[in-house]
Amino acid sequence: MLPIFDLHCDLLSYLAKHAQTTAENPEIGCALPHLKSGKVKVQTMAIYSPTSAGSTQFAQKQIDIYQQLLEQGTFAAAHSLEQIKGIINDPIQVGMVPAIESGSGFCEEDEPLEKGLARLDEMVAQLGKVLYISFTHHHENRFGGGNYTDIGLKKDGKALLEHLAANHAEIAVDLSHTSDELAYDILRYMSMKRLNLPIIASHSNFRTIWDNPRNLPDEYVQEIVAREGVIGMNFLRAYVHEDQPSKLLHHILYGINQKAHKHLAYGADFFFTADHPDKSRAPFFFPEHENASKYPEINRDLKDYISRQDIDALSYGNVMRFLERIWKF
Repeated sequence: MLPIFDLHCDLLSYLAKHAQTTAENPEIGCALPHLKSGKVKVQTMAIYSPTSAGSTQFAQKQIDIYQQLLEQGTFAAAHSLEQIKGIINDPIQVGMVPAIESGSGFCEEDEPLEKGLARLDEMVAQLGKVLYISFTHHHENRFGGGNYTDIGLKKDGKALLEHLAANHAEIAVDLSHTSDELAYDILRYMSMKRLNLPIIASHSNFRTIWDNPRNLPDEYVQEIVAREGVIGMNFLRAYVHEDQPSKLLHHILYGINQKAHKHLAYGADFFFTADHPDKSRAPFFFPEHENASKYPEINRDLKDYISRQDIDALSYGNVMRFLERIWKF
């Protein structure tokens, strides 16, 4: 089985909300047994926060859980290329690296921006490594508009871009939860100000294949390719297709046809679905993609359509190449 480097899951927020459970609980698709069964060697752990009062406290709770998972030896730190290569060659270990999903995790809506940016610096220092930052989630916050809005980059979002470029140039900017307007403004502002920041879409598919605002329009696919970023293929039914699980293959093939074969990765987006308020979305995942143990089957299905080289790149190679570039900072 090929090793997998997955770019997004919500295990930390699940553990933060359900204090009596553990990372071994198979009810969530990214539980440790599923990861081991699917040979996921590095799992990116999103620190998600809603845009509401107490958002930074919820983020800190997830940071504490992340550190506990490392201290307990449940996961190994995948904070450097050397560590990742060691984990890939280890038959038992599963590594993890954190990411921040929504700027609300480090800055409340009603506090001075300077305080929020200082908290971001503290979070990065606590964690030791952050792979990427999403400015927003589905909705609007002080930095810009989420993917269910038509709001662009705000003043605080510009300040955040400049802060990242000056202090954390190894952290990628994630476009998976931006509005189209915010994505456009981020890319334009970075070009205008010559900000040298990596770009990623950690868990998004292609809007041409399935029309959903969480999926990428072609122009942003090409921007990510041109800026040498990566795009994580999302397994959620809402972003794959309403009733055809094979459309995940179509998304991957479309990316390859868009000359993104060196930029595709996995970003399955596994989260705990049992308590989700929107029951109309059930089932959230097709059975073929329902948890991380399914990666070997997905890769086996791909071999009839794409080369072994492209499957290797999708599974882990493209992310490793991306990290070799951005973690030089």
